[in-house]
Amino acid sequence: MQLRKTVLTTLLLGATFASFAQKGTIKIDLKGGFALPEQEKLDIDATGYVIGLNTKFYLNNRIYTLLKVSGDRLDREKKVEKLFYSPENWPKDANYKVKGKDIAIGAGLGYDFFKRGNHTLYVQGAFGIGTSYKEERVYKNINGNPNHQSVYHSDAYTSTDWALMGDLGYIYSINKLIGIGASYSADYICWGFTQSFNANLQFTF
Repeated sequence: MQLRKTVLTTLLLGATFASFAQKGTIKIDLKGGFALPEQEKLDIDATGYVIGLNTKFYLNNRIYTLLKVSGDRLDREKKVEKLFYSPENWPKDANYKVKGKDIAIGAGLGYDFFKRGNHTLYVQGAFGIGTSYKEERVYKNINGNPNHQSVYHSDAYTSTDWALMGDLGYIYSINKLIGIGASYSADYICWGFTQSFNANLQFTF
C-alpha cells in the first residue's frame, strides 16, 4: 500500500510538472549503457547494464522539470575471503556471487548549463521510490578444486525504499527533433549505489 501511494504521488508530481511546461518544449531522452556497480565499498568483479527514460518538461530555455525511470541488471562475483563482511562459517576459498535487478521512478529538476549551437551540457536530479531484487549464492569448491563447485549458501530477497538519481550529460542536436549524446549517471536505489556510462537518444516534441 505504501509503495502504491508513493508511485501515485510521484506520477501526480510529474503530471503537475507537465502542466507548467511551455507548449512544444517536451523532450524524451532514452538512455542505455554499462554499469559500474559498487556495493558496501567492495572491489568485486561485476558486469551489468542500465536503461532509462527521462521526460523533460521545459519551464524556460534552460530549466526543466523531470520525470525519470531507471533500471539496471547487475552480476557481481568475488572470493569470500576478500569480502568486507561474511559469516564465519562461510568457506574462505568459496566464490560469492550476486545477481540483482533494480527499478526506480522519480521526479526532479534539470538545468542546461551550457548551450551553444547544436551542443548542450546538462545536469539533473530526481527523487522517488525504487524496488531492488537480489539473489546471492556461495559456491564451495569440491575437494579444493575450483572447477568443481557446489552451492553452499543461497538466499533471495526484495526490498522497496527511496531512490535518488543524478545525471551529467551532453546532447548534440542533429536537427530540431532528434539529438544524440552521452551521459554519466549515479543512482542510489534501495541503498545500493550504481554508476553508469550511457549513450543517449533524445526526441523533441
